Amino acid sequence: FTFLKNLSYQVSSDDYRISVPLNPIPEEVSESILYPELSCLSPFPKTYDVQNTETWPLKRYPVLPDNQTVACVPQKFGYTQKQANQLFNPNRKFRSCASFDKSFVQVDGNSIVINCRESVVQYVLGTRPHEELLGNVEYTIGWKSYQEPVPLEDREFAFVRCGRAQKQPIYINKFQKKASQRALSITKSISSELKVTPKPLTVLLVVFDSVSRQHFYRNFPQTIEFLNREFAKGGRYQEKFSFYDFLINNVHGENTQPNMVPLLYGYNMDYHKSRLQGYDLKNQSHWWKFEELQKDAMWKHYESLGFVTMFGYDTVWDFLSKCTGRRVLTDHVASNFWHAAKKIYGYLDFSEKQRCLGYYNSHYYMLDYAKQFVKNYEGHNRFGYIHLSPGHESSGTVIRTADLDSKNFLEEVFEYYFKNSEDFVLMFASDHGKHSREWDKSAEGYLENQLPLHLLVANKDFIQKHGEETDATLKHNTKRLVGRLDWHLTLKHLAVSPYGLLPMDSYLYYKWKNQTDSSKAVSLLLEKVPESRTCEDLSIPSSLCSCQSYVSIPLEEAVSHEPIQHLVALGFEHINAEAQEPVCKTLTFKELLEAEVKYLKEKTGNRNFRLKVNTQEDPKAMFEVHGLMAVSQEMKGHLQKDSKGNFLPFKDFEYSGFLSESKFTIQLQNVIRIDSYAGICEEMAKSTGNTAAYCVCNKPHEVPRGSVESVLKDLLKRLSVNLGPEKKSCEQVCREGSSNCLDWGFEVVKAKDHIVQSNLTEFNLNADGKRLSLQEAIEYKDSWSLSGSLNCAQVPKFKAF
Repeated sequence: FTFLKNLSYQVSSDDYRISVPLNPIPEEVSESILYPELSCLSPFPKTYDVQNTETWPLKRYPVLPDNQTVACVPQKFGYTQKQANQLFNPNRKFRSCASFDKSFVQVDGNSIVINCRESVVQYVLGTRPHEELLGNVEYTIGWKSYQEPVPLEDREFAFVRCGRAQKQPIYINKFQKKASQRALSITKSISSELKVTPKPLTVLLVVFDSVSRQHFYRNFPQTIEFLNREFAKGGRYQEKFSFYDFLINNVHGENTQPNMVPLLYGYNMDYHKSRLQGYDLKNQSHWWKFEELQKDAMWKHYESLGFVTMFGYDTVWDFLSKCTGRRVLTDHVASNFWHAAKKIYGYLDFSEKQRCLGYYNSHYYMLDYAKQFVKNYEGHNRFGYIHLSPGHESSGTVIRTADLDSKNFLEEVFEYYFKNSEDFVLMFASDHGKHSREWDKSAEGYLENQLPLHLLVANKDFIQKHGEETDATLKHNTKRLVGRLDWHLTLKHLAVSPYGLLPMDSYLYYKWKNQTDSSKAVSLLLEKVPESRTCEDLSIPSSLCSCQSYVSIPLEEAVSHEPIQHLVALGFEHINAEAQEPVCKTLTFKELLEAEVKYLKEKTGNRNFRLKVNTQEDPKAMFEVHGLMAVSQEMKGHLQKDSKGNFLPFKDFEYSGFLSESKFTIQLQNVIRIDSYAGICEEMAKSTGNTAAYCVCNKPHEVPRGSVESVLKDLLKRLSVNLGPEKKSCEQVCREGSSNCLDWGFEVVKAKDHIVQSNLTEFNLNADGKRLSLQEAIEYKDSWSLSGSLNCAQVPKFKAF
């Protein structure tokens, strides 16, 4: 490779990335063309046979390759049905959301028309497209009385109310002429330069939060039956479409961020955080930095290659927004709809309750929006990413409400592409597996979290024109270890696929591979995953690798095991560094509850530990402590750093417990809070810059006034206490006022002495239909007669409320 002499290296103190020149072709040639990197693409064959290849049916427990020949083969896929029934109530059923006739609202032209005979007929218009913001943001609702048809203009959503009981949203994806013109112009320019006539391609990622492959099989029976029936021999789509179920799709982290950052950006979460160091999502003047980094995001890659782009996420909290920023730079963004739903319906994407928004479940609106997007831009290349949250709750049951809607969505999308000649690739996937408070207690639970769902569906014409071996390559890869970096490269590959074949030995493919965290990642359409692949090849932390299993260590042996003692100390050192006094208590070790080990190299003694511990200060506060122990010589140069570039705590020690080696290093890899800590403590920790998951709080009234004053100010800005009728529940009162009930507010109210002494005038208390001043609120009869642990369900017991 003579072009290697052009490589340069960009080096920082904590990481490096290979920086490659735009192209290895002569400068005089590159100046004469607009898209030099695409010159490596080969034209599709003029004729090819679309083979009627068999689609392997979806099987919950398929046969895996022999682990004597393939390096990475999980022993199990996750919970057995018996275990799952103990954790996720198998008898829980959900009703249809359709409790009224939604036809009272219609869209005529571009106006809302409401046919309602109730005395109260109101509407709320959505925001403008440029006002879409992702994550935990303030959103104001102002109902207006309906008199005549209301023009939507460029708005895509609205909520209407017929009487007090009937509320219905509408959500419309609207064609954007500017986005269309840009995409078609770029497509035409590339096509002209390469002398090709591309067929329009849709690439659509449908990502469900917290759905392991096994959780999919447990909760989507109608979707699975539909796919297996219609893709089997004699089925409607058998001759035209194929789907692929990736069995060993390993996570890169515990939650959304460390999994979606490598998929969307091509590098690990810690590196991304290091690029954002010093920039705060809450500070609007810092938003430019998040947007600057989006030049590496997948949607920008697709935009540059002539695609109309769309992004949607049904969250009202800060998850992915901490990585992308508030403003996502796609042509269409679907986010504010759910901020409005929070105010109007009390929608929360963590709730264990069914999430009806009018006539449909909340996820329906995102699926329908994506379907409209696909149809609106017929004849265009389009890329869409949607993230849905019915699985993002602890009961593990709300996800069942997505089955029928998913089946209907897939059927409508398939029908659309069945009847036209365009190409499409649809990925039906999850960011990570199913979290459960019990997942750490069994090997099955561990694997349940590490193996998320990932299905890929495409038209056979698209697969076959990429080479007769492409179907076999995809099928091979469904039974091999794959990770987020593979999906990143696969998506990059798909973006150029309308214009020709990407050679495996091309400079462009080489460049992409070397710009990710691992040059061993592959496009799953282009290369077969080697039999020898390990988690290390994909930069997957060994503690999260599904190929290796943890084994239990008897507690009587574990408590005296020197490496475990060191790891416990390192864990508490880290916890106390991230959550500090006076708001958070300094935590000390109480008891080792469980201990497990995963042996990585039998001949050296390298191993992962996973411990479960609690604290003296609050025995109910439980943590998982993960660590890696290895021969010190091997650990050199491999010690992990946090997002700030600092080494995670580690300790060198002499250990004679394994063969002849005596010098080992043990490093903390992660600490995970496994009990529930949501509420006042979480809010106080966030307000003081502490890591909420590591914080066991002093109560607001227990903290010195000077230390807690700023915390109270921050919390009280978001809190209003409404004194409602004695017989009404807190939720009823809050909902009538377009508010949400927050149990942690009671703990703030109990700190009344601090509130009075600090002159915190931001505090609002409403009673008997009028707003009281701070002093009036303090003097209001019984308004502070609160004691013990309170929540919204207990409020009606108190006279003042």
